[in-house]
Amino acid sequence: MNIERYQLLLKKAMGSFSQKEFAERAGISLFNLNRMLRVDEDADASHPVPRKSTLQKIAEASQGRVSENQLYAACGYEIVKPVIDANLVPQEYNLRLMQSVKDGISKMSQSSVRYDSLASFLDAVKSAYGINDMYYRMLTDENFDGIGHNNAERVANCFFLWCNKGYRSIFSFSIFYCKTRRGGCIINDAVFDLGSLLELKHREANMFMFELAEKDDLNYADVPYVFTCRPYNAGEAEKRLLKAIFGEDSND
Repeated sequence: MNIERYQLLLKKAMGSFSQKEFAERAGISLFNLNRMLRVDEDADASHPVPRKSTLQKIAEASQGRVSENQLYAACGYEIVKPVIDANLVPQEYNLRLMQSVKDGISKMSQSSVRYDSLASFLDAVKSAYGINDMYYRMLTDENFDGIGHNNAERVANCFFLWCNKGYRSIFSFSIFYCKTRRGGCIINDAVFDLGSLLELKHREANMFMFELAEKDDLNYADVPYVFTCRPYNAGEAEKRLLKAIFGEDSND
């Protein structure tokens, strides 16, 4: 275990929060957090290694400032982020990347961690399961008056977009969440299948549906995700346009 590296990541994860605030956000004891920050480097060999479950809570509470893999590496664990073979054909590579992001959204939406905003949640997903050159867009963000989805109060239709290996990929989904009194949010659930996205009037799902319209006997409820991967050779003008739309340094 690399104590110095772990402590640097822990401080980065905390950001501007106090130890007490961060311990509450992560669902760990204040005593253990304080001990993690105070342990001497000379105790590197004898200091008990934090459990993976604790590291997962810290990563989720960090809102994308640190990832599980960074914490795992500092503590001597094997990383869990799928390693995608760069030699795969582009379509397969991007499909596996989409599945990694989908798994990340599913996992992190079940943790009941408070985020500063929905954008912070998406940043955290991208940091832990995606790639740097990945953008997101929130198409709509509305009150949710339906039932289920862990009593969510709002729903946002979103998508991730990335250009990789000569292909442009778009992965669509909807996030259910509740706002907190301090302006943050708690993620309650996420859906990916075409049928659910159509019910939520997701723009990308509607476009995807038209592409499938020619297929006979297709039950939209059986389509597990809305994902497109098309050849794409962007010129400099198009690249500048993408940056203008999504932001060069921000994904909001």
